[in-house]
Amino acid sequence: MLEELKRLWKHSIIYGLSNLLSTAVGFILLPLYTRFLTPADYGIWDLLMVTMALVAVVLQMGLGSALFKVVLYDEQIDRRKLISTALYLLAGGSVIILIPLCVFAASISELILGSREHADLTRWIFISAYLNALIAIPLAKLRIYDESLKYGLVNISRFVVSMLLNIYFVAVLDMGVRGLVFANVLQSALFAVVLLALLGQDLKPALSMTATREMLRFGLPLVLTGVAGAVITMSSRFFLRHFGTMHEVGLFGVGSRIAMIFALVVASFQLAWPSVLFSAAKREDAKIFFATALTYCLFVFTFISLGLSVLANEVVTILAGPEFQAAYKVVPLLVLAQVFMGVYFVTAVGTNLKKRTEYQALATVAGAAVTIGLSFVLIPAHGMVGAALATLAGHAVMAVISCAASLWFYPVPYEWTRVAKIFAAALLLFAVGTRISTDRLLLDVFLKSLLVLTFPLILFLGRFFSEKERRHARRISGMWWIRIRSRWQGAEE
Repeated sequence: MLEELKRLWKHSIIYGLSNLLSTAVGFILLPLYTRFLTPADYGIWDLLMVTMALVAVVLQMGLGSALFKVVLYDEQIDRRKLISTALYLLAGGSVIILIPLCVFAASISELILGSREHADLTRWIFISAYLNALIAIPLAKLRIYDESLKYGLVNISRFVVSMLLNIYFVAVLDMGVRGLVFANVLQSALFAVVLLALLGQDLKPALSMTATREMLRFGLPLVLTGVAGAVITMSSRFFLRHFGTMHEVGLFGVGSRIAMIFALVVASFQLAWPSVLFSAAKREDAKIFFATALTYCLFVFTFISLGLSVLANEVVTILAGPEFQAAYKVVPLLVLAQVFMGVYFVTAVGTNLKKRTEYQALATVAGAAVTIGLSFVLIPAHGMVGAALATLAGHAVMAVISCAASLWFYPVPYEWTRVAKIFAAALLLFAVGTRISTDRLLLDVFLKSLLVLTFPLILFLGRFFSEKERRHARRISGMWWIRIRSRWQGAEE
């Protein structure tokens, strides 16, 4: 069991670090953005990025995930022919969707931004979404062959290029939102060309109708799931613009960028989990493994999210300016929403093993409906905090329904008592952390960090860890102590 968990976290770390670098440009350059953009400008940029992400989900048609999972279900399939079919299908099918989007870009700009002034930027965002959709197939191929190091190298390269382009267009040319859009399109075009060229040796001049039907059967329901998931995560911004101001959208966007730190942890786990899930299902103790996996994953998820939530005010102070300070209010709520997203992924065992992913789609649609419904109620009254609450509620509903459906098809004896202790300890420390304020930034950071580090101790005192886990921890700590002491003695000699 430990070997499977090590494998899960090994690939999660590699995928996570690479995704962190490739998608964290918006977070790392936050000080630059908040210097050259007003909150309203940042709100426009955030809405454009949300729109691009939503369109990319539709253009991909679920084929990236379908390709990966079809291979997992049938290891004897002709992988080259399958990859070729997926790419041809995606490239041709998504163009049919892209053309009308570009034609009606002005009307769409007025709908999402309240003005036709940004029609050209909206059109470029659609083109960037198409290029990113094409990239999904080469990246899926790397995951199929467990080439996590190559996957990481690609994303590290994207990170470097994105950083340079964003700095050039925003800081050097001072082009504002327009510069951010152009940098995004250029980066997407460059890597689409490079990755598709590298994929060329794996392509065949053939299209498999059997593979097409199988991938569309699996992938198209994922479009509904993806769109509904995007609605849960992103739709509150559109309601916030409608009921509030673009200034508030900008503040919410900054809070979302900070919460993205933890979202990337969950995303990296999502990429590594499927291969572990299907291989672990063959074990005799599979159900015990899945139960333990939820407990351990929640421990890690909660530990990281607790630190980010407690330090939210200080993080905004460091990364943004006084004009964006209020953004810290939404960070804990959005981070907790991502914890529920992690629960959704790790508990979707039964629906995946029994090929009943339509129930995951149902759960996601229900979560989207809750998010939209609460947005009408909460945002007019509470602004961006209401938007964050609606987002949190949608993620929670999605996780609960999906977990219940999976347990119906494949009962897993999850350790709910230990799960409750994790959440109770985190809630206690968060309540204490929000009351720490000395008006001295570095001292607040030190005290709050020290508080967060007591999380494992609180769980230890609450008898969270089993005797076996305690013995294992003592053995590991003993080994590390021996290594440190031997190196220390060697240095003295």
